[in-house]
Amino acid sequence: MMDRKGALAMIGQAIRTYHKEGHYWDENYEVLAVEWSFDRPFAGHDDWSLSGTLDLILRESSTGKVLLVDHKNVKKKPQKGKYAAHKTPQASFYLHAVNEWMDEIGQRLPERPTFWYDVLAFDGSGFWRSQEQRTIHQIEATMTEASMLASLIDRGGPYMPNVQSFLCSKAYCDFWSLCPFGETLHDNPQPTGVVSR
Repeated sequence: MMDRKGALAMIGQAIRTYHKEGHYWDENYEVLAVEWSFDRPFAGHDDWSLSGTLDLILRESSTGKVLLVDHKNVKKKPQKGKYAAHKTPQASFYLHAVNEWMDEIGQRLPERPTFWYDVLAFDGSGFWRSQEQRTIHQIEATMTEASMLASLIDRGGPYMPNVQSFLCSKAYCDFWSLCPFGETLHDNPQPTGVVSR
């Protein structure tokens, strides 16, 4: 476990490396927004809203293309496909919000926004930038899943456990010892005897 002093030192080193190695977007990109927060009505769910905070919105000066950027800090290089559409709804969710907002204000873009991850190792040992574009169908599927989840919560369940998630562990879940799918399923009883042939 890292204390506050150690965490600040690590983040400071990561930021210094980011600037020293020039990982920032260059002067060909105009900053439209930093920490852009949104809170929008969720169609079909009167008591719900779609909200979030997008780290960075850029516009490429020469083409007018809009880029949405999420910053990640990690311990090691992300595995291939870590940010794929079937693994995380984040890119689709933010693209949906920005597309709705652009339509609402009548902003005409040369093409749909693109989504990028800027991933920096905590210790400054690596930086990875990847585009995670989503199709209209992937965005629609993500929003359909969000709608289904909201309806499920409104009905009070039942909820299916996701024991395959890394979040299903003592380190992340406060209900680990209470949930019948947490500690119970991960308990490895020792054999009580030896079977021989």
